[in-house]
Amino acid sequence: MGWIHVFPFPLLESEPGMYLGGLVVGEVWRGKGVGKLLLAAAEAWTLKRGYTRLRFSSRVVRRRAHKFYEREGYEKVKASYIFEKRLK
Repeated sequence: MGWIHVFPFPLLESEPGMYLGGLVVGEVWRGKGVGKLLLAAAEAWTLKRGYTRLRFSSRVVRRRAHKFYEREGYEKVKASYIFEKRLK
């Protein structure tokens, strides 16, 4: 169905957080909530480890993916399309 890869990223210049290294959903499973479930699991995993920020980058041409992330509450925070969401 799909997979997700999340890992800590320590930064000197800003608050540390977790980085989403990849999120892939099989083509036949897209639009069925699999990506949303994987992303929610990554957010919960991030919070459980004491981080309040999940960040990732996405290629400019992946407009469909960008719309998905924006629907999930992520914002473009850099021109390179770095997405970030504050977790509660």
